[in-house]
Amino acid sequence: MIERIKEFINYKKISVRKFEMALGMSNGTIHNAVAKGSSISSQWISKIALQFPDINPVWLVTGTGNMLNPEENLDLANTKAPYYDVDFSGGFNEFYNDQTQRPTEYVECKSLKGVEYWCNLKGHSMEPTIKDGERIALQELPANGALPNFGSVYAIVTSDGLRTVKRIEKSPKRGYLLLKADNKDFGEQEVEISTITHIFKVVAHLGIFA
Repeated sequence: MIERIKEFINYKKISVRKFEMALGMSNGTIHNAVAKGSSISSQWISKIALQFPDINPVWLVTGTGNMLNPEENLDLANTKAPYYDVDFSGGFNEFYNDQTQRPTEYVECKSLKGVEYWCNLKGHSMEPTIKDGERIALQELPANGALPNFGSVYAIVTSDGLRTVKRIEKSPKRGYLLLKADNKDFGEQEVEISTITHIFKVVAHLGIFA
């Protein structure tokens, strides 16, 4: 079964880490099972079927039939993303790097593509576009050196401790990006590209929840 899980992960074009994270698995659960040639406990089968509704559970368990459920609309499949009730500039780092942490809930995102995480935005620098306390949907950019689309909003993490959500523009300085706030009361800042460890596109944002 572990080989079929690997096949499904490859089909979804996600990392093993993100697959484990979506299920609330401990870091290395799938990787260790692959290395040892062992299977995973039955409790995870139902979780896989619930979290990834496009997978055919009969195929997953027995290898019989097609990998995907024919009745599923593949454009809408796997439309839930974990929501962590923490601020991006604060506790999200701990949740992102510790797969033993559990999301508060899963958010349905049928009209959105590529959403991997939800968390909160703290602060007023992106107002009026995104208000203090709103939820933001994040999609991580691959770590291949590709530059973001200038003019769009991204969440940035750097090796020197910067964690911020800003609109990215081209910098006049070679090797740098210009971070701009939508709130004119906040200034611009430049960040060296080589210091960026993670960059997430802000795919969507939702209003403040009570």
